[in-house]
Amino acid sequence: MKLTLGIAQFTPTPNVEENLDSIDQMAAKLRSDGAEMAVFPEYCTCLASMKTTKKVARSQAEWMELFAPIARANSLALVLGGVSCLAPDGNVYNRTYVIDADGTLRAFYDKRHLFALKFNRLGFISETEAFVPGHDVKSFAFKGFQIGLATCFDVRFGEMFTHFTTCDLVICTAAFTASTGVPHWNTLLQARAIENQQWFAGVDICGVNPETGIELFGHSIVYDPWGLPVASADHNAPATFVAELSTERVAYIRNKLPMIR
Repeated sequence: MKLTLGIAQFTPTPNVEENLDSIDQMAAKLRSDGAEMAVFPEYCTCLASMKTTKKVARSQAEWMELFAPIARANSLALVLGGVSCLAPDGNVYNRTYVIDADGTLRAFYDKRHLFALKFNRLGFISETEAFVPGHDVKSFAFKGFQIGLATCFDVRFGEMFTHFTTCDLVICTAAFTASTGVPHWNTLLQARAIENQQWFAGVDICGVNPETGIELFGHSIVYDPWGLPVASADHNAPATFVAELSTERVAYIRNKLPMIR
């Protein structure tokens, strides 16, 4: 089986409507480039302070009313990371949505490991100011691929990825900072690809958070099951690109170097 995966790296704003327009435009570009699924980074609907991020939270039904028309208009499956979802219990989750090309919800994942970091100049940032952590590990089937979902800080917790040993691909949407991205981003993503011998897509935000001043890393990248980079944005600027994936490559690597029992 083959899959053309589209990657969208950009700098969202605090304005949800502006970001939805950007997502629509990038989805159209990726569809024209042959993508069957387009992945957008964490906080793709709102990049701002934790206070603003929590303030823009909407219910799942409300988000679906906004996302479904974009998927249908572009005949393209969407993966949308870091969406502020207001649950019926009143909690807000950092949620990744998977929307089919016909606008229906295929899967969602609530970020399990919430980020916190002390910046030298900008103070302490913690996602617990806006979100509660999720508890479940999620994967879904799409065009012959089994695909796992992760978000940013999750990538540091290797035990989570032991649940994805049967997956062909893991998608990790992210808002990795420049300060942590330089030493850690590629090393962690490559390790996750190698340990489970699977495709691994890291899709990051670029630019600067307009409300906090935090610089994001960018450098979105796709690794193959041997840990080789196959497509990337080697910079911290907006970009779209596609990667050609196959389940045959996964099977070949797992047969060549049997690791997973």
